[in-house]
Amino acid sequence: NIDLYEKVAALSDKLHHPVELHSYTNKVAEIMARSEILVTKPGALTCTEAMVMHLPMVLVNTLPGQERANALHMKNRGCAEWVKRGDLAETARRILRNPDVRSAMAAACGDVHPDSAKDVVDVLYSLL
Repeated sequence: NIDLYEKVAALSDKLHHPVELHSYTNKVAEIMARSEILVTKPGALTCTEAMVMHLPMVLVNTLPGQERANALHMKNRGCAEWVKRGDLAETARRILRNPDVRSAMAAACGDVHPDSAKDVVDVLYSLL
């Protein structure tokens, strides 16, 4: 979203904290590793990447169908807050100001299996 990117870039000098802007990047894992929370739409791949990295999420702007199902699942696990746009700033502020909440959300990501794709291939290969 070039228009939004330009609006945020114009505001970045006036903000009270550093802001890093990216248009397209292939360094998502690196950026997530430096992050305290992730604010995102609940796409399956993004949520999975955040869970693997034990990164608490604030989910917003969900689309009907799979994204809403993802948001509900992540919220029920306790690793994400699912909010309406009007509640986004306050929710992010509350999580960022409370390390215990962030730790609990990170722990709620659980033991994910980063090699699960390989495991699936191994199972399928064994069936051949």
